[in-house]
Amino acid sequence: MSHFITLVNIAADETDTERQAYNIGQIAAGIELKKKLAENPDDYTAEDMLNDVLRNPSPFECRITAAIDDIMAPFCQDAEDPDYIEFENVTAEITKSYKTDLCDCVRLPDGKIITCHNSLFYNYYMVADGVIYQKLAGRLRRPKRTKKAKKLRLLSNYPLRKAYKTFERYAEDHCCCEYSEDESGYGYYCNPNGVCDWYQVGGRWPYKFLVRDTTAQVITGEKSWTVCGYEPDMPDGYKWVAGAKKSDIEWGLMKSLKEENTVRAFNMYEEWHKTGMIPDGGVTLYNETVYERGETYEEWLNRRCITVDLYADFAYSYIQDGEFYSTAGAESENEWVEMVKEYIGNIPGDDIIVTVDCHT
Repeated sequence: MSHFITLVNIAADETDTERQAYNIGQIAAGIELKKKLAENPDDYTAEDMLNDVLRNPSPFECRITAAIDDIMAPFCQDAEDPDYIEFENVTAEITKSYKTDLCDCVRLPDGKIITCHNSLFYNYYMVADGVIYQKLAGRLRRPKRTKKAKKLRLLSNYPLRKAYKTFERYAEDHCCCEYSEDESGYGYYCNPNGVCDWYQVGGRWPYKFLVRDTTAQVITGEKSWTVCGYEPDMPDGYKWVAGAKKSDIEWGLMKSLKEENTVRAFNMYEEWHKTGMIPDGGVTLYNETVYERGETYEEWLNRRCITVDLYADFAYSYIQDGEFYSTAGAESENEWVEMVKEYIGNIPGDDIIVTVDCHT
């Protein structure tokens, strides 16, 4: 399982201006409540009201979220729309496995044979060193050789063709396949273009774009549990969001902040070494030496493959004109950076750019 960041853009809508009035009201209320909390951190009423303001999506954000759902639909692995799915016929593969594969099975007291993966067995019993135990037995709720467990007989490496009397039962119950009249075979429906099984707007990357704190048309998204309680540093008068109009995003300031943070990190490591916090041998993090004695800023950047280019590591993928593009389609990191630059560069200024956290 992994997460990756995808960029999408949505064209502006003539109704966004009408929706903006609601956003402006939200922003004004939020700023006032933040001032109250700054003056009195123990004002729990103001804190609750601020949480309500931040939690309730605006009509503008609801429209953008619905548009994102339409954009992402062709790339969802569990898509149900007939336009995006096709039948994968696996009759040949499971016919072979039915004839040759073996599986640990259990003979029940009534003589019925089931696999150890069957919920009738797996939910209540377990196998350890070739012996069947009842799970969570007795007062101590631990595995135990109970009378019920002793009545079950383990059949190791039992032929599946014997466990399932018919191929049809094997295909449907063991392989979870369905029969297609059109394809004249067993298989399952899937999306050949699916890249994620679920996604969140924002998610693990809800602080991707920097805008002025008075900007009305923004997307806050849904924050992942991994970033709950975290809020990045930001200049006075600005805020980080998951999406905004391209023309409202402070691209130059974001680039400057990335450069400043990179220089600050190097200076911090250098100072730690001078004061003895980092030994002469350096410090290793995830099998990488974060700082080596005496290296210059440029040497440090090159050795650690760090780039201060704003678009480096900016996204794993993006969707443009109904096509999915990712780093897998680029021959080099530099080519991917140029692809992201071109994608963002071609987006109209009034379009809304949003980060989507995709899971696979």
